[in-house]
Amino acid sequence: MADLVLPGPQGAEDVTTSIWTPTEVEYIQSWIVGEAEESKVRAIKHEFRLVYMGEVEYFGVLAEEGCSEAQIEDMASGTLERVAAGIEEKRQRMQGKKTPEYYADNANLSERHDLSEAFRDFKKETAKRRASSNNRIFYPGLK
Repeated sequence: MADLVLPGPQGAEDVTTSIWTPTEVEYIQSWIVGEAEESKVRAIKHEFRLVYMGEVEYFGVLAEEGCSEAQIEDMASGTLERVAAGIEEKRQRMQGKKTPEYYADNANLSERHDLSEAFRDFKKETAKRRASSNNRIFYPGLK
């Protein structure tokens, strides 16, 4: 259970709620974001943070002032499922692809050596291409 009162965006009125969240989701804050002109019903944004599969995502749920905590929890769980599915989809797309951060943090010396060797070869061949008369002819056999 989270019973927090944190400041929202500048000029927003804070709201105290007690919303249950699963262990991987943290309730951050709630604040009033607007009011309907005719009915004078205020809209409240409830903000959450999800830590899932090593990724951190923030998401929010908009609710009317009269919504019960159970309704807010239901809306948050629906949003949570979509956010978690997006993280899984993103990780599946990236599966097998190594990012520069991976090489900076996790690459062993042989991988780094192979990368630096390929980069040196690329620079050398580029210099040869620039030295040619039309900057387009590439003579890989010349050294």
